[in-house]
Amino acid sequence: MVAYDCINECSHQNYWQIIISNVIFHKFLFVLNFNFSCLMLL
Repeated sequence: MVAYDCINECSHQNYWQIIISNVIFHKFLFVLNFNFSCLMLL
């Protein structure tokens, strides 16, 4: 039970960190794709 609680606590702490990093990464990819599309249109 102690090990399970530790894993639960760790995953709970990293939950928002993972979500935020994913959102930033996807926004970064979106901007890259958008800029690339604009360059292709020129």
